[in-house]
Formats: sequence, C-alpha cells, structure tokens
Amino acid sequence: MNLYPISSLFFYRAIFVAWLLLAEAMFLYPLERRERFYLRLGASYLVCIGAAFAFPIPTGNPFYTMFMFLVLYVLTVVCAFFRYRSGWRAVFFATICGYTIEHIAYETYFAIANFAGILGYSSFGLYDNSELALFTGPMDELTYFLSYILIYWLCFLFFGLKMRKGVPPEFKDNVRALSIGAFFVLIDIVLNSVVSYYSTIHYENIFLGFVALFNVLLCFVALMFIFELSYKNTYKRNLMLLEQLRREEKDQYELSKETIDLINVKCHDLKHQIRHLGRKENIDSKTLENLSNLVEIYDSNMKTGSSALNTVLTEKKLFCQRHRIRFSCIADGQSLSFMAEEDIYSLFGNLIDNAIEAVKDFDEERRSISLNITRQGNIVSISIRNPYRGEIDYDGGLPLTHKGDRSKHGFGLKSVSMIAERYGGTLKIDDRNHTFSVCLLFLTKKDKTDAGVGNG
Repeated sequence: MNLYPISSLFFYRAIFVAWLLLAEAMFLYPLERRERFYLRLGASYLVCIGAAFAFPIPTGNPFYTMFMFLVLYVLTVVCAFFRYRSGWRAVFFATICGYTIEHIAYETYFAIANFAGILGYSSFGLYDNSELALFTGPMDELTYFLSYILIYWLCFLFFGLKMRKGVPPEFKDNVRALSIGAFFVLIDIVLNSVVSYYSTIHYENIFLGFVALFNVLLCFVALMFIFELSYKNTYKRNLMLLEQLRREEKDQYELSKETIDLINVKCHDLKHQIRHLGRKENIDSKTLENLSNLVEIYDSNMKTGSSALNTVLTEKKLFCQRHRIRFSCIADGQSLSFMAEEDIYSLFGNLIDNAIEAVKDFDEERRSISLNITRQGNIVSISIRNPYRGEIDYDGGLPLTHKGDRSKHGFGLKSVSMIAERYGGTLKIDDRNHTFSVCLLFLTKKDKTDAGVGNG
C-alpha cells in the first residue's frame, strides 16, 4: 500500500496549512506573546508544514480526508498555544475564526469553479488522490488565488482589523460562543466531506456550486454570530468597568475634597504661625517670605465657583507642580452647575490624567497642559490641549491606549464620552500638528448668576 502517493492532495495539504496559518494570524496578532516569539513562530510553522507532508494518505476516502484536515487544524491550535500565553479561550476563538475564513475562501473558489465549469468532469480538484495536477488549467489556478486573496482581504477588513486594533473579545464565562464556533467548524468539515463523497457517485457541477455557495453563506453568518456574541460580552464588561470606575471616582472625590480642605486649613494656620514666629523671634523678612512660599505650594486651592472643580484642579495642579508640568487653567466653574459633582470630578480628572500621561516623559520645557472652561450665552465650552509624540490609533472615534493590557486601560476618554452624552454634549478630538486637543460643547439653560473665573 502506497501511503504517500504523489498527487494533488499530497501537495495541497501543505497549501491548506499555509493558508490556515495566515488566516489564524489575523486574529492571533493582538494576543500576548511568549518569550522568544519569532523562534517559536518559525519552529511551529515548520512543524505544521512538515506534519502536512508526513500525514499518510492510505486511501482517497473523503471521510479519511476529513479526519486528516481536522488533525492538521488541531495541530495549528496546539502550535498557537506554543506561541501565545493568552488563555485557551482567546487562542481557540482566533483559530476557529481562522479556519472558518480559510473554508470560506475554499468554498468560494469551489462554487465559482463549478458554476464556470472549470473543474471539468471531476469535482475533486485539489482533493484528488489519483492525479498530480493541482489545477485543470490557468483559469482554474487564477480563480483559486483570486478567491483566496479577495476573501482574506474582505475578512481582514470586517474582522481582522478589529482584532489588530487591540479590541479583544471577552471570553470569560463565554463558553457558549466557543462551543458554537467549534460546532460550525465541525459542520464545515463534515459537510465538505459529504459533498466530496456525493460527487464520486453523481457529479453535478451546478448542484455542487450551489452547495458550496450555501456553505459560504453559512460560514459568514457563523463568523459574524461568533464575533458579535463574543464582543457583546466585551461591551457589557466595559460598561460594568466604567460604572465601577465611576463609583470609585465618586469615593475618591469625597476623600480628595476632605483632604484638600484639611490641607488648606492647616496651611492657613501655618502661615499665621510663621508670621507670629517671625515677629517674636526677629526672623528677617526674606526668610519669612521663603517659608511662606513653601507653604503656598500646598495651599493651592483653585477658586472657580465649583466645589468639585476646585477639588480636582487643586489635586492635579499639585501633581503637575511636583512633576514640573506647566498647567495653565482658565475656568468658569459656575458654568458647570448643570452637572453633578461626581461627574465634574470624573470628567476633568480623566481629561487631565490623559494629558499628564501624554506629556510626563517630555523634556521639561515641553511639559505643558492648557485647560479652558468658558460660557457664551447658553453654550458651555471645555477644551484641553497638550503636546504628544508618536502616532495615535483610534477605535470608534476614541484613541486607543498604548498601555500593555487594553482590557484594563483606556477607559478615561470613554468615561468622558459617556458623561458628554449623558448631558447632551458633543465631543471632538483633534491631533493636528502634534497637539492633542479635546473639546466638549454643552447647550444649557442660561444662568442668571454672573460667572466666577478662576486662574491657575
């Protein structure tokens, strides 16, 4: 018995594995890599291609062929675990999506080739275990490669880019999506084997073309379903994290307000004691002035007309002073009277933290943040600007964080966006000329009280 007949199937197995690895890479890309990743990548790819050639072909039975391709797929999953340290759910999701895309590409080619009559009398084509020719001619070969390139490109646009932008789906307790994905992979393989078996008995190219087309549509629906089900959990989790963040910010606001009020009282008392001590001990005025200036650093309470805004600006101003960041602020706090105090604290805390994160590693002369809060009529404008370097990637109109774990970071501007939406405001982000600016506009009821303006 010849276990390795030199046929189109013998070579196509390696081609299948190569396309499969490429499709899986679309979804594996953003996952956390293991050490010596590229060495592992090369070794695992060689193992997968080598296994494709080493797998025996004792028979051309379609169901044995189904088993062989299933084993090769499982091998790519094992090799993905060898390269990535992410949880099994994430790796399994990526490889399921990869296999489905490869199958969509093949079925697209198979449908077109059958409708066009390119495959001739036999539908086996690339699965043929009796002849060496991979393709029946130039048109067959052109159809094959164009089908794969087109499908891979479309799937990359619709699905792959979402993963490459670092928006990972949430897999915790989401075995249902993965089970459905595994079920569809199995159906893909079985259906393809049944069609191949049927074609050995009664070949009808139009019928097989429609079956392949149905398989393409089924796979697309399955892929979209798996993606949406998984990402639904991601968005749900993000909302829960944002709500938790809001609760923590509310507690932090109360604590910061008490702390800053206590510091201001102590600083006020300390300045009086310094002046009293200076008169009593005859300390020269220059020394007294230096001591008062040192105390003044901590007695930096902003006075804007809003208690919550005073608290957050005082807190961030102290941080900026300590890290030598120039923080200029023109703030009409009374114009924010339509907002809840915890929303004010959260909004400006996140805006300023985002700016601090961007400038903290700059040279001292470039560390600058500018904040303006103004009102004209019943329109309240909030704008904050800071320099930045590098490139900014966006998802859904909001910048993506450059911190390592995007599932735990990058919620600052999402929170800002939610607050803006809550009060019917608009959010605009601009990054021209390496200046990052966030502008918010709110339409409010005109207040009769004159606005107080605080400067820092």
